[in-house]
Amino acid sequence: MNESLKILSQIESNSKGVKTAIKNLQNELIIQDLHKESLEKVRLLKNQNHLKIQLGCGPKFKPGWINIDIWGDNNLHLDIREALPFRNDSVSVIYSEHVIEHLEYPVEIVHLLKESRRILEPGGKFSLGVPDAEITLKQYANGELQGLIQKWSNDENLRWFPEWVWASPMNVVNFVFRQGDEHKFAYDFETMLKLLEENGFVNITRRDFSCELDSEERRDGTLYVDGFKPL
Repeated sequence: MNESLKILSQIESNSKGVKTAIKNLQNELIIQDLHKESLEKVRLLKNQNHLKIQLGCGPKFKPGWINIDIWGDNNLHLDIREALPFRNDSVSVIYSEHVIEHLEYPVEIVHLLKESRRILEPGGKFSLGVPDAEITLKQYANGELQGLIQKWSNDENLRWFPEWVWASPMNVVNFVFRQGDEHKFAYDFETMLKLLEENGFVNITRRDFSCELDSEERRDGTLYVDGFKPL
């Protein structure tokens, strides 16, 4: 099937939309294969408890954790849009940083939260960081972004931002909210609180940046939230 898609993608008469759809399907097939391969590895963990899981780790590998990302050199290549292949009540903490904004709202994120609550042990923690949309909106409304653009455009931690982002405050807003087409939903604490409550989490708090847990380059502009599975 992949070979057939490769042939289809080379047809010059295909519209841009069709070519994009074929590319996306090819990508999804790769993700599916990687996910299936890692399902076999998860079976080695079937009798373990008190697991610590990092979702969407990227290159930020945490020793002693199960580091999960569909791409890169990680412990497991899992598609977190699918069921999480861990036993009920077997995980002590689930952590993600700048990940869940890449999931479709509400279907994909609700599915992940329900799966996370299932595998967490009673009292287990779900800890996350997402771009704080409230901060960006306030900065735009208060006319602060124009002054910040010069600082941010020279920030080594933000070198990966496309150059077009710095053209105007609205460009910054669009990139924070959309990041091309990668970001699917924007969050503030009120929205996150309600989302976690509706999916069975308790004792939900907005927390400070953690030097031990979070990435320094994400400190500014990130909303950090903890929620817990009921005892």
